[in-house]
Amino acid sequence: MKMENNLDKIGSDRTWKHIEEKERKKNVSDEIGSAKNLEQLKRQEKLKKPLLDEIGSSEIWEKIIKKGEQGVVAGEVNSKEIWRHVVKKEEKRKEKLKDVSFYNETISKDEIRRLCIAQKFLSDCVESFEEDLVLLKNTLTESSLEYKKQAEVKLHSKLLEMENGLDGMNLWVSKFSTDHSSGGGPVSEGISINPEKDSIYYVTASGASLRIRKVGLEDGKFNLRGVVQPFAEKICFYDYSQRDTFRKFAISLTPEIGSTVHDFFGSAFRDMIKEEEINHDFVSAIKIYKKDDKVVDIVAPEGHTEHKGDFVNKIFFQKDNFK
Repeated sequence: MKMENNLDKIGSDRTWKHIEEKERKKNVSDEIGSAKNLEQLKRQEKLKKPLLDEIGSSEIWEKIIKKGEQGVVAGEVNSKEIWRHVVKKEEKRKEKLKDVSFYNETISKDEIRRLCIAQKFLSDCVESFEEDLVLLKNTLTESSLEYKKQAEVKLHSKLLEMENGLDGMNLWVSKFSTDHSSGGGPVSEGISINPEKDSIYYVTASGASLRIRKVGLEDGKFNLRGVVQPFAEKICFYDYSQRDTFRKFAISLTPEIGSTVHDFFGSAFRDMIKEEEINHDFVSAIKIYKKDDKVVDIVAPEGHTEHKGDFVNKIFFQKDNFK
């Protein structure tokens, strides 16, 4: 979930063919890595998961450069030339934003209290389901078909209870689902919907979000705890079909069919919604840059993690008070 642009340097087909030719002619494993890693990087490019925007911190990139110079593999590539290029692009990004105004989202104490209630509700649902499974194991063998059949019924009943409970909360301004099979990439083969596997997202007025990751239940797994993902501090959406002068895609704070989810997680926000008493608002450290009343970039400080999700395939509702 770690929480995007390296494309110009390592993204083109021509560059990849050149790299593969070098791989065939001589051993370049110390510079680029194994063929397996090369394929992984090509797959990342295909899914438009460029490295720069997924980390976005010049301090982090400097550490990566240092590791690369020491001969330590940094991620999947430790080519000093490539990492220097990434740092250079990060510096250009910072230069573009130098004179652009930004703001930090303020999450009201009332919203935080409601998030705490939602979190408690979800925890109770998970614990109740796990208790049901324990009781089931007392009467049936876990590997038996009857156990799996009854566990499946209880699972879908609890999922429905969770979704109905969340739908009834006066907290969300948007609810949508995302494709489960694109691997984080943009729309490439049309929009399809699979209610059994697609993730469900709920979003608050400030842009905090909750993800119900249904794909984690495939293959007969009954791990409801893994389905309920942590609350994100801020969610945004990348539209790869549109180009922007600041980034190679357009950024929005509201979901659109085909746009790709990108969300940010911070420890201070996570700790806040665990507190028993909420007496003050929460000011996010995430910077939202705007120009001409349009979001042009979002930068999270070091220590935050980022998750790039899949594209939006269905919007259940979206209210007017979305920020």
